[in-house]
Amino acid sequence: SQLGTINLHAGRDLCLETEQNNVQFVIKNNQFIDVKNELKQQTNNGNINYQSAGNNAFTGKKIDVKADQELSLISGRAVKINAQSDILLKTNNSDLKLNVPNGSTFLQTSKSINITGSGQGDLIIHNAGGEIKLDSQGNATIIATNVLTLDSNMITFDGPVDYDIESPQTASSPSASNPASISRINDVTINDAGVAATTASVVDLEYVYQDGSPVKNAPYTITFDDGTQATGQLDDSGQAQLSNIPSGQFSVKYGEDSRDFQPEDNTTPNPLYGQITTADAVHMINSGNTAKLEEAGNLANQAGDWLWGTLQGDFNKNPSTSQIVVGTIISMIPVVDQIMDIRDICANTVLLTDDDKANDSDGWIAFTLTAIGLVPLLGSAIKGVGKVVIKNSGESMEAA
Repeated sequence: SQLGTINLHAGRDLCLETEQNNVQFVIKNNQFIDVKNELKQQTNNGNINYQSAGNNAFTGKKIDVKADQELSLISGRAVKINAQSDILLKTNNSDLKLNVPNGSTFLQTSKSINITGSGQGDLIIHNAGGEIKLDSQGNATIIATNVLTLDSNMITFDGPVDYDIESPQTASSPSASNPASISRINDVTINDAGVAATTASVVDLEYVYQDGSPVKNAPYTITFDDGTQATGQLDDSGQAQLSNIPSGQFSVKYGEDSRDFQPEDNTTPNPLYGQITTADAVHMINSGNTAKLEEAGNLANQAGDWLWGTLQGDFNKNPSTSQIVVGTIISMIPVVDQIMDIRDICANTVLLTDDDKANDSDGWIAFTLTAIGLVPLLGSAIKGVGKVVIKNSGESMEAA
């Protein structure tokens, strides 16, 4: 009926049956199923899928979920289990494992936490070589890799106590297998004719630099759970969309940017270059407007300080990377090389003869690099590279 209602009523049984194709229900609004006794849904060779754009709610006095092989619960964010009474987890023939690769596990209660073994095996708490073990005979063993701390107002030992002051013992790490990956369930779509079909997953890839700019036309390889692979190339925006992706987890490896490497120019040009002539300088002095001249003088002082810091070599306690590089280039000039080596030897000697700094490792490293720099040309290059590495590694550790 296109305008009215169709009611099907039977005094006893109502059967809708098709031999080959489908019995389809297409509902534009809501569907209500009201059953006085039991509602059973059964499929002989396929699946039963429940899918909702909002929430799926199952309510009853008792809900049983049974699987002959495996039961998987997978969630995009969290799985929450809340019970007014007990939560029982039991395995008959295997282990009960809690695997948290990137987080922590908290056991919290307002009363006591009891962890009880049946006496047929050991109860072990292990972490990074430290271990507390309660064996099946009732013995307790505490092993610490480095330091064992017992901190209390009172510690009582009831019985003989043996102290082992030999080399420390490290507990062997128990084997812990990772759980198998759980494949995701494909979405189900129903067309206007009421035919249901699974929808293959769509994966969006994006590869960018730390500043958010795209890695253009980089090749990628995606590996699926079953071992199969697919390859492709990102677009100019560093993105790609893959359709008809099988269910399950996957990993992606990206290649290099297709563009040639272009170093970023971080140099700061002189803002006053070519702007002040001799006549302009005389006019500024006569008029009393010497702001630009003072700025030029400050720039000249900064350049002089930078050049003086470069020429100081190891007498400069905190040289910049650019000063080290320029000093290295200058020290590779014959004769000048030996003069700068003598300068650095004097600086290292002054530092190491100071009683407070005689054991300074940085001073001895600098002295070693200076000794390497005595080798003409190549030694100066190695010395400069070593100083740059030490300078930048120290800054990296401070930033970390």
